[in-house]
Amino acid sequence: MFTGKRRKFFADEDSRNAAAPPTERLSLLEHHTHTEGMRKAHAAPHKTHVNGDTMFVARGFQARNEEGLRRAYAAPNKTFVDGDTEFIAGTDVTDFRDLFADALIPFNLTRYGHRYEQAEKTLKENPQVTRLVGHSLGEATVAAIQKMYYGKRDLQVVGYGSPELKMSIAPTPDTVRFRHEGDPISGLDGESMNIGGSLNPLVAHAYTGYAEKELPENAPDESLEENNDQE
Repeated sequence: MFTGKRRKFFADEDSRNAAAPPTERLSLLEHHTHTEGMRKAHAAPHKTHVNGDTMFVARGFQARNEEGLRRAYAAPNKTFVDGDTEFIAGTDVTDFRDLFADALIPFNLTRYGHRYEQAEKTLKENPQVTRLVGHSLGEATVAAIQKMYYGKRDLQVVGYGSPELKMSIAPTPDTVRFRHEGDPISGLDGESMNIGGSLNPLVAHAYTGYAEKELPENAPDESLEENNDQE
């Protein structure tokens, strides 16, 4: 998904092989890049590392995000900060301000909603934050914040169950989205990668269940592009 064109790093030693790329050396180079990327992802608190057009994701990435979102939902202001990451919860159906914010999403006016106000206040209070993780309304909020702060503050975004309409199928390293199959809320998000699913729409839209699809502890490290259900 994130792979792009590869440059030729070595010249051919033998003119007879001019038509064939030095695949063995290129393979070794890519293997080293993959290993180094995964090493840095494993060492990072947020379990990710971006190198060029590839995001490397280590084990524990989804579990950390799930726990962060759980704490955000439990917080009075629906946000939670852990190190360099701010987590933003989705809609509280008992709060009319969230329901109004939901109605703003199709019109690209999320920045005028109460959840945006809460999340931006937390962001300003935590200058160390470089990553935003949001679910549902929270995903629309982090996307709006990233857009508003573009050029002023570099922010990486991880979204779950996005309610936004996205036609692209090529997410960038600074923005990645996930969804469960069967989720009607995120059904129009063309940038999301499908991981797991449920016939129950409430279960399918939940931010939980992604950690269950992570690699087991004894599995080899994989990058994001190699560890998802999309073909």
